[in-house]
Amino acid sequence: MLTTIQTTIIDTLTALQTFKTVDAWRGDLDDLLKAPARLPAAFVLFARGDYQRPRTIGATIALANLGWTVIVVTRNLGDRKGTDSYRLLEDAVTALTRLPVGCGWLWPETVELVEAGNGVAVYGVQFGVEQIT
Repeated sequence: MLTTIQTTIIDTLTALQTFKTVDAWRGDLDDLLKAPARLPAAFVLFARGDYQRPRTIGATIALANLGWTVIVVTRNLGDRKGTDSYRLLEDAVTALTRLPVGCGWLWPETVELVEAGNGVAVYGVQFGVEQIT
């Protein structure tokens, strides 16, 4: 299930054709910033799983709340009209919101600036999906 969700997210972001690099997360942030990734880039990682007591939602049973993070890395080419970073964040959130991932649907939760410097901005976009049956 986790591999299927990750692949679905990566395929959806790749289909946007706005990122030069889309891949699974590999390593820590310092490694990422030093890697020769072509920017803008998006990286996907499984962030959390809350395996709580199953609960009924309508006619379905939610077994877990799973968290996914999409790391968006861009050259921060800002101007008064907005930045390339903002457009890419909006594109990613729009494409992934309500995306069916086999066991549920993705829903955006938070966006956070992770790092900014040397003309590069790194944002983390957290998504949740409730696993349903």
